Amino acid sequence: MTQRAILFTGLVRDPARFQLLLDAIVDCRRHFDLPIVVSTWRDELAKYPEILVRLQALGAHIVEQNEPNLVLSGHILHQIACIDLGLDLLDENCFVLKLRPDISNTADVTDFLAATPISTMRHRAMPSPFLEKLHIRAFFAAQPFYINDITIAARAGDLRRLCRLPFLTPLRYSRLGPEQLLWAPPFIQDIPVLDAYLRANVGLIFNNPEQFAILRSVLVHEPIYARAIACAMIAMQENFAFLGTDPLQATSSEMVREMTLEDMLWAPSDLPHFASHPTCYTNGFRTMGLVSAVLDGAYAPSAFGDAVAASITAYMRPGALADQRTARVSLHAEAARLGVRVEEEVGIKGVKTLHDAPLHRQTQGAQANWSIVNPGDRTAALDVEINMLRRTIDGLNVRLREAGV
Repeated sequence: MTQRAILFTGLVRDPARFQLLLDAIVDCRRHFDLPIVVSTWRDELAKYPEILVRLQALGAHIVEQNEPNLVLSGHILHQIACIDLGLDLLDENCFVLKLRPDISNTADVTDFLAATPISTMRHRAMPSPFLEKLHIRAFFAAQPFYINDITIAARAGDLRRLCRLPFLTPLRYSRLGPEQLLWAPPFIQDIPVLDAYLRANVGLIFNNPEQFAILRSVLVHEPIYARAIACAMIAMQENFAFLGTDPLQATSSEMVREMTLEDMLWAPSDLPHFASHPTCYTNGFRTMGLVSAVLDGAYAPSAFGDAVAASITAYMRPGALADQRTARVSLHAEAARLGVRVEEEVGIKGVKTLHDAPLHRQTQGAQANWSIVNPGDRTAALDVEINMLRRTIDGLNVRLREAGV
Protein backbone atom coordinates (compact mmCIF):
# COMPACT_ATOMS: atom_id res chain seq x y z
CA MET A 1 0.00 0.00 0.00
CA THR A 2 1.25 3.48 -0.87
CA GLN A 3 2.54 5.43 2.12
CA ARG A 4 0.70 8.76 2.35
CA ALA A 5 0.98 11.92 4.42
CA ILE A 6 -0.55 15.40 4.72
CA LEU A 7 1.76 18.42 4.66
CA PHE A 8 0.39 21.80 5.78
CA THR A 9 2.56 24.79 4.88
CA GLY A 10 2.41 28.50 5.65
CA LEU A 11 0.36 30.72 7.93
CA VAL A 12 -2.83 29.64 9.70
CA ARG A 13 -4.81 32.85 9.00
CA ASP A 14 -8.19 31.05 9.02
CA PRO A 15 -8.37 28.77 12.10
CA ALA A 16 -11.97 27.73 11.37
CA ARG A 17 -11.00 26.39 7.95
CA PHE A 18 -7.96 24.66 9.43
CA GLN A 19 -10.23 22.92 11.93
CA LEU A 20 -12.48 21.70 9.10
CA LEU A 21 -9.47 20.30 7.26
CA LEU A 22 -8.37 18.51 10.42
CA ASP A 23 -11.91 17.13 10.82
CA ALA A 24 -11.68 15.64 7.31
CA ILE A 25 -8.31 14.08 8.11
CA VAL A 26 -9.62 12.58 11.36
CA ASP A 27 -12.51 11.05 9.43
CA CYS A 28 -10.14 9.55 6.87
CA ARG A 29 -7.89 8.18 9.60
CA ARG A 30 -10.60 5.66 10.42
CA HIS A 31 -9.52 3.82 7.28
CA PHE A 32 -6.00 5.10 6.48
CA ASP A 33 -2.75 5.71 8.30
CA LEU A 34 -2.37 9.40 7.50
CA PRO A 35 0.50 11.23 9.25
CA ILE A 36 0.31 15.03 9.51
CA VAL A 37 3.24 17.42 9.11
CA VAL A 38 2.89 21.16 9.72
CA SER A 39 5.65 23.45 8.45
CA THR A 40 5.34 27.11 9.42
CA TRP A 41 7.17 30.10 10.91
CA ARG A 42 8.43 30.24 14.43
CA ASP A 43 5.70 31.20 16.95
CA GLU A 44 2.92 31.10 14.31
CA LEU A 45 1.02 28.25 16.01
CA ALA A 46 1.41 29.92 19.40
CA LYS A 47 -1.06 32.54 18.13
CA TYR A 48 -3.71 29.79 17.84
CA PRO A 49 -3.49 27.67 21.02
CA GLU A 50 -6.61 25.65 20.19
CA ILE A 51 -5.05 24.63 16.87
CA LEU A 52 -1.74 23.78 18.52
CA VAL A 53 -3.42 21.63 21.18
CA ARG A 54 -5.41 19.72 18.58
CA LEU A 55 -2.38 19.12 16.36
CA GLN A 56 -0.47 17.75 19.34
CA ALA A 57 -3.40 15.48 20.20
CA LEU A 58 -3.39 14.17 16.63
CA GLY A 59 0.32 13.40 16.86
CA ALA A 60 1.22 15.92 14.15
CA HIS A 61 4.88 16.60 13.44
CA ILE A 62 5.46 20.35 13.71
CA VAL A 63 8.53 22.05 12.24
CA GLU A 64 9.19 25.76 12.55
CA GLN A 65 11.79 28.10 11.13
CA ASN A 66 12.51 31.81 11.11
CA GLU A 67 10.67 33.67 8.39
CA PRO A 68 13.01 34.51 5.45
CA ASN A 69 13.93 38.17 5.18
CA LEU A 70 14.33 37.91 1.39
CA VAL A 71 11.00 38.44 -0.34
CA LEU A 72 10.36 37.26 -3.89
CA SER A 73 7.28 37.87 -6.00
CA GLY A 74 4.19 36.49 -4.27
CA HIS A 75 6.34 35.34 -1.33
CA ILE A 76 7.27 32.30 -3.40
CA LEU A 77 10.55 31.88 -1.49
CA HIS A 78 8.52 31.67 1.73
CA GLN A 79 6.33 28.94 0.21
CA ILE A 80 9.33 26.96 -1.01
CA ALA A 81 11.08 27.23 2.36
CA CYS A 82 8.00 25.85 4.15
CA ILE A 83 7.54 22.98 1.71
CA ASP A 84 11.20 22.02 1.77
CA LEU A 85 11.48 21.93 5.57
CA GLY A 86 8.30 19.87 5.90
CA LEU A 87 9.58 17.34 3.37
CA ASP A 88 12.62 16.73 5.56
CA LEU A 89 10.37 14.65 7.84
CA LEU A 90 9.01 12.46 5.03
CA ASP A 91 10.45 9.56 3.08
CA GLU A 92 11.27 10.34 -0.57
CA ASN A 93 8.71 7.76 -1.76
CA CYS A 94 5.88 9.02 0.45
CA PHE A 95 2.85 10.23 -1.52
CA VAL A 96 2.24 13.71 -0.08
CA LEU A 97 -0.73 16.06 -0.18
CA LYS A 98 0.51 19.65 0.21
CA LEU A 99 -2.19 21.94 1.61
CA ARG A 100 -2.59 25.52 2.82
CA PRO A 101 -4.35 25.81 6.22
CA ASP A 102 -6.14 28.99 5.13
CA ILE A 103 -7.26 28.18 1.56
CA SER A 104 -7.45 24.44 0.86
CA ASN A 105 -10.77 22.54 0.90
CA THR A 106 -11.86 19.35 2.62
CA ALA A 107 -12.49 17.76 -0.80
CA ASP A 108 -8.74 17.91 -1.36
CA VAL A 109 -8.26 15.32 1.38
CA THR A 110 -10.82 12.83 0.10
CA ASP A 111 -9.70 13.27 -3.51
CA PHE A 112 -6.13 12.64 -2.45
CA LEU A 113 -7.03 9.31 -0.90
CA ALA A 114 -8.64 8.27 -4.20
CA ALA A 115 -5.60 9.32 -6.25
CA THR A 116 -2.81 6.93 -7.22
CA PRO A 117 0.78 7.65 -8.24
CA ILE A 118 1.28 7.68 -12.03
CA SER A 119 4.67 7.24 -13.69
CA THR A 120 5.71 9.94 -16.13
CA MET A 121 5.87 8.99 -19.80
CA ARG A 122 9.37 8.17 -21.00
CA HIS A 123 8.87 7.61 -24.73
CA ARG A 124 8.34 11.26 -25.68
CA ALA A 125 10.97 13.67 -26.99
CA MET A 126 10.27 16.16 -24.19
CA PRO A 127 12.35 15.55 -21.04
CA SER A 128 10.64 15.02 -17.69
CA PRO A 129 12.15 16.31 -14.44
CA PHE A 130 9.88 14.07 -12.32
CA LEU A 131 9.64 10.33 -11.73
CA GLU A 132 5.87 10.48 -11.29
CA LYS A 133 3.13 12.89 -12.27
CA LEU A 134 2.21 15.75 -9.96
CA HIS A 135 -1.51 16.00 -9.18
CA ILE A 136 -2.94 19.52 -9.43
CA ARG A 137 -6.32 21.27 -9.50
CA ALA A 138 -6.09 23.73 -12.43
CA PHE A 139 -3.75 25.87 -14.53
CA PHE A 140 -3.97 28.93 -16.77
CA ALA A 141 -3.70 27.47 -20.26
CA ALA A 142 -2.52 30.73 -21.86
CA GLN A 143 0.29 31.17 -19.30
CA PRO A 144 2.89 28.37 -19.45
CA PHE A 145 3.27 26.80 -15.99
CA TYR A 146 0.90 29.22 -14.28
CA ILE A 147 -0.41 26.31 -12.19
CA ASN A 148 -2.53 26.50 -9.04
CA ASP A 149 -0.07 25.89 -6.19
CA ILE A 150 -2.52 25.78 -3.27
CA THR A 151 -3.05 22.02 -3.45
CA ILE A 152 -0.45 19.58 -4.81
CA ALA A 153 -0.19 15.80 -4.48
CA ALA A 154 3.11 14.14 -5.40
CA ARG A 155 5.88 11.86 -4.21
CA ALA A 156 8.01 13.70 -1.69
CA GLY A 157 11.08 13.30 -3.90
CA ASP A 158 9.34 14.93 -6.86
CA LEU A 159 7.82 17.67 -4.73
CA ARG A 160 11.27 18.48 -3.42
CA ARG A 161 12.42 19.14 -7.00
CA LEU A 162 10.07 22.13 -7.06
CA CYS A 163 11.99 23.58 -4.12
CA ARG A 164 15.30 23.78 -5.97
CA LEU A 165 14.89 27.35 -7.19
CA PRO A 166 18.25 28.41 -8.70
CA PHE A 167 19.47 31.72 -7.38
CA LEU A 168 19.59 33.37 -10.81
CA THR A 169 16.09 32.30 -11.85
CA PRO A 170 14.20 35.28 -10.32
CA LEU A 171 16.65 37.61 -12.08
CA ARG A 172 16.86 35.96 -15.48
CA TYR A 173 13.11 35.25 -15.62
CA SER A 174 12.08 38.31 -13.64
CA ARG A 175 8.64 38.65 -15.25
CA LEU A 176 7.34 35.27 -14.13
CA GLY A 177 4.36 35.20 -11.79
CA PRO A 178 4.86 33.55 -8.37
CA GLU A 179 3.25 30.30 -9.50
CA GLN A 180 5.47 30.20 -12.55
CA LEU A 181 8.56 30.70 -10.39
CA LEU A 182 7.57 27.54 -8.53
CA TRP A 183 6.62 25.33 -11.48
CA ALA A 184 8.71 26.47 -14.45
CA PRO A 185 12.36 26.11 -13.29
CA PRO A 186 12.46 22.27 -13.52
CA PHE A 187 11.60 22.58 -17.23
CA ILE A 188 13.52 25.69 -18.27
CA GLN A 189 16.99 24.20 -18.30
CA ASP A 190 16.19 21.32 -20.65
CA ILE A 191 13.64 22.92 -23.01
CA PRO A 192 15.16 25.83 -25.00
CA VAL A 193 11.79 27.13 -26.26
CA LEU A 194 10.60 27.66 -22.70
CA ASP A 195 13.93 29.14 -21.67
CA ALA A 196 13.58 31.76 -24.42
CA TYR A 197 9.87 32.55 -24.03
CA LEU A 198 9.82 32.74 -20.24
CA ARG A 199 12.48 35.45 -20.26
CA ALA A 200 9.96 37.67 -22.05
CA ASN A 201 6.92 36.11 -20.37
CA VAL A 202 3.76 38.19 -20.54
CA GLY A 203 1.82 38.11 -17.27
CA LEU A 204 -1.85 38.51 -16.51
CA ILE A 205 -3.58 41.84 -17.14
CA PHE A 206 -6.47 42.74 -14.84
CA ASN A 207 -9.50 44.93 -15.50
CA ASN A 208 -8.21 46.48 -18.70
CA PRO A 209 -10.00 44.84 -21.64
CA GLU A 210 -8.57 47.22 -24.24
CA GLN A 211 -5.00 46.53 -23.21
CA PHE A 212 -5.67 42.81 -23.05
CA ALA A 213 -7.19 42.78 -26.57
CA ILE A 214 -3.99 44.30 -27.97
CA LEU A 215 -1.85 41.86 -25.99
CA ARG A 216 -3.82 38.89 -27.30
CA SER A 217 -3.41 40.14 -30.87
CA VAL A 218 0.35 40.41 -30.37
CA LEU A 219 0.69 36.98 -28.80
CA VAL A 220 -1.19 35.03 -31.47
CA HIS A 221 0.99 36.51 -34.20
CA GLU A 222 4.35 35.79 -32.58
CA PRO A 223 5.94 32.37 -33.35
CA ILE A 224 7.67 32.09 -29.96
CA TYR A 225 4.32 32.17 -28.17
CA ALA A 226 2.88 29.36 -30.32
CA ARG A 227 6.03 27.34 -29.68
CA ALA A 228 5.80 27.95 -25.93
CA ILE A 229 2.15 26.88 -25.74
CA ALA A 230 3.01 23.70 -27.67
CA CYS A 231 5.90 22.80 -25.36
CA ALA A 232 3.91 23.63 -22.24
CA MET A 233 0.97 21.45 -23.29
CA ILE A 234 3.26 18.51 -24.04
CA ALA A 235 4.92 18.96 -20.65
CA MET A 236 1.52 19.17 -18.92
CA GLN A 237 0.35 15.89 -20.43
CA GLU A 238 3.55 14.06 -19.58
CA ASN A 239 4.13 15.40 -16.07
CA PHE A 240 0.78 16.27 -14.50
CA ALA A 241 -2.57 14.77 -13.57
CA PHE A 242 -5.67 16.36 -12.08
CA LEU A 243 -6.54 15.63 -8.47
CA GLY A 244 -9.97 14.09 -8.05
CA THR A 245 -12.22 12.35 -10.54
CA ASP A 246 -12.10 13.58 -14.11
CA PRO A 247 -15.45 12.64 -15.70
CA LEU A 248 -14.88 15.06 -18.59
CA GLN A 249 -11.63 13.38 -19.61
CA ALA A 250 -13.23 11.45 -22.48
CA THR A 251 -15.70 14.12 -23.56
CA SER A 252 -13.65 17.31 -23.47
CA SER A 253 -12.47 16.94 -27.06
CA GLU A 254 -16.04 16.73 -28.34
CA MET A 255 -17.11 19.76 -26.31
CA VAL A 256 -14.47 22.09 -27.78
CA ARG A 257 -14.61 21.12 -31.46
CA GLU A 258 -16.57 24.29 -32.26
CA MET A 259 -14.09 26.49 -30.37
CA THR A 260 -10.85 27.89 -31.76
CA LEU A 261 -7.72 27.54 -29.67
CA GLU A 262 -7.98 31.26 -28.91
CA ASP A 263 -11.48 30.64 -27.52
CA MET A 264 -10.17 27.82 -25.34
CA LEU A 265 -7.45 30.01 -23.88
CA TRP A 266 -9.30 33.29 -23.44
CA ALA A 267 -13.02 33.37 -24.30
CA PRO A 268 -15.39 33.36 -21.27
CA SER A 269 -17.04 29.97 -20.88
CA ASP A 270 -19.49 28.41 -18.46
CA LEU A 271 -18.57 24.87 -19.47
CA PRO A 272 -17.70 22.85 -16.36
CA HIS A 273 -14.23 21.87 -17.51
CA PHE A 274 -13.13 25.51 -17.81
CA ALA A 275 -12.36 27.83 -14.92
CA SER A 276 -13.02 31.23 -16.47
CA HIS A 277 -11.49 34.29 -14.82
CA PRO A 278 -13.23 37.31 -16.33
CA THR A 279 -11.14 39.91 -14.48
CA CYS A 280 -8.01 38.73 -16.32
CA TYR A 281 -9.77 37.40 -19.45
CA THR A 282 -8.09 34.01 -19.16
CA ASN A 283 -9.35 30.43 -18.84
CA GLY A 284 -8.07 27.75 -16.52
CA PHE A 285 -8.10 24.08 -17.57
CA ARG A 286 -9.44 21.64 -14.96
CA THR A 287 -9.26 18.39 -16.92
CA MET A 288 -6.53 16.59 -18.82
CA GLY A 289 -9.10 16.07 -21.57
CA LEU A 290 -8.64 19.71 -22.55
CA VAL A 291 -4.88 19.27 -22.74
CA SER A 292 -5.42 16.24 -24.95
CA ALA A 293 -7.79 18.26 -27.14
CA VAL A 294 -5.06 20.85 -27.70
CA LEU A 295 -2.43 18.21 -28.44
CA ASP A 296 -4.78 16.41 -30.86
CA GLY A 297 -5.78 19.63 -32.61
CA ALA A 298 -9.42 18.89 -31.76
CA TYR A 299 -10.57 22.49 -32.08
CA ALA A 300 -11.87 24.75 -34.83
CA PRO A 301 -9.26 25.96 -37.33
CA SER A 302 -7.45 29.30 -36.94
CA ALA A 303 -4.04 30.60 -37.95
CA PHE A 304 -2.83 30.57 -34.35
CA GLY A 305 -4.24 27.09 -33.73
CA ASP A 306 -2.51 25.83 -36.86
CA ALA A 307 0.80 27.32 -35.69
CA VAL A 308 0.50 25.60 -32.30
CA ALA A 309 -0.47 22.31 -33.97
CA ALA A 310 2.56 22.50 -36.28
CA SER A 311 4.84 23.12 -33.29
CA ILE A 312 3.31 20.19 -31.39
CA THR A 313 3.94 17.90 -34.35
CA ALA A 314 7.52 19.13 -34.63
CA TYR A 315 8.31 18.83 -30.92
CA MET A 316 6.79 15.36 -30.49
CA ARG A 317 9.11 13.74 -33.02
CA PRO A 318 12.47 12.16 -32.08
CA GLY A 319 15.38 14.57 -32.24
CA ALA A 320 13.21 17.65 -31.70
CA LEU A 321 15.03 18.65 -28.53
CA ALA A 322 18.38 18.68 -30.33
CA ASP A 323 16.83 20.93 -32.97
CA GLN A 324 15.66 23.30 -30.23
CA ARG A 325 19.17 23.51 -28.84
CA THR A 326 20.56 24.27 -32.28
CA ALA A 327 17.99 27.06 -32.69
CA ARG A 328 18.67 28.79 -29.35
CA VAL A 329 19.86 32.03 -30.92
CA SER A 330 16.83 32.38 -33.19
CA LEU A 331 14.49 31.47 -30.32
CA HIS A 332 15.92 34.23 -28.16
CA ALA A 333 15.61 36.64 -31.06
CA GLU A 334 11.91 35.73 -31.34
CA ALA A 335 11.47 36.31 -27.60
CA ALA A 336 13.20 39.69 -27.86
CA ARG A 337 10.87 40.70 -30.70
CA LEU A 338 7.85 39.72 -28.63
CA GLY A 339 9.12 41.83 -25.73
CA VAL A 340 9.58 44.86 -27.94
CA ARG A 341 6.10 44.51 -29.46
CA VAL A 342 4.46 44.23 -26.04
CA GLU A 343 6.26 47.36 -24.91
CA GLU A 344 5.48 49.38 -28.02
CA GLU A 345 1.99 48.15 -28.95
CA VAL A 346 0.42 47.02 -25.69
CA GLY A 347 1.83 49.93 -23.74
CA ILE A 348 3.35 47.90 -20.92
CA LYS A 349 6.65 49.65 -20.42
CA GLY A 350 9.79 47.92 -19.35
CA VAL A 351 9.05 44.57 -20.91
CA LYS A 352 12.12 42.47 -20.42
CA THR A 353 14.02 41.87 -23.66
CA LEU A 354 16.82 39.59 -22.53
CA HIS A 355 17.86 41.96 -19.75
CA ASP A 356 18.23 41.05 -16.11
CA ALA A 357 16.35 43.56 -13.99
CA PRO A 358 15.26 44.34 -10.39
CA LEU A 359 12.17 42.74 -8.92
CA HIS A 360 10.87 45.69 -6.92
CA ARG A 361 9.08 47.59 -9.71
CA GLN A 362 5.52 46.89 -10.79
CA THR A 363 3.35 48.08 -13.65
CA GLN A 364 -0.27 48.98 -12.94
CA GLY A 365 -2.74 46.35 -14.13
CA ALA A 366 -0.28 43.46 -14.15
CA GLN A 367 -0.04 40.74 -11.54
CA ALA A 368 3.53 39.72 -12.29
CA ASN A 369 6.55 41.90 -11.59
CA TRP A 370 7.45 43.81 -14.73
CA SER A 371 11.05 44.75 -15.35
CA ILE A 372 11.71 48.45 -15.79
CA VAL A 373 14.50 48.55 -18.33
CA ASN A 374 15.46 51.03 -21.00
CA PRO A 375 16.28 48.65 -23.86
CA GLY A 376 18.46 51.21 -25.67
CA ASP A 377 19.95 49.56 -28.74
CA ARG A 378 17.76 46.49 -29.06
CA THR A 379 20.38 44.59 -31.01
CA ALA A 380 22.74 44.86 -28.05
CA ALA A 381 20.64 42.49 -25.97
CA LEU A 382 20.82 39.82 -28.66
CA ASP A 383 24.57 40.38 -29.02
CA VAL A 384 24.96 39.71 -25.30
CA GLU A 385 22.96 36.51 -25.59
CA ILE A 386 24.95 35.35 -28.62
CA ASN A 387 28.21 35.94 -26.74
CA MET A 388 26.90 33.91 -23.80
CA LEU A 389 25.98 31.06 -26.12
CA ARG A 390 29.42 31.19 -27.75
CA ARG A 391 31.07 30.88 -24.35
CA THR A 392 28.85 27.90 -23.58
CA ILE A 393 29.74 26.26 -26.89
CA ASP A 394 33.46 26.92 -26.31
CA GLY A 395 33.21 25.30 -22.90
CA LEU A 396 31.46 22.24 -24.34
CA ASN A 397 34.12 21.93 -27.04
CA VAL A 398 36.82 21.93 -24.39
CA ARG A 399 35.03 19.15 -22.51
CA LEU A 400 34.67 17.13 -25.71
CA ARG A 401 38.37 17.45 -26.46
CA GLU A 402 39.25 16.43 -22.92
CA ALA A 403 37.03 13.38 -23.33
CA GLY A 404 38.79 12.49 -26.56
CA VAL A 405 35.66 12.90 -28.69
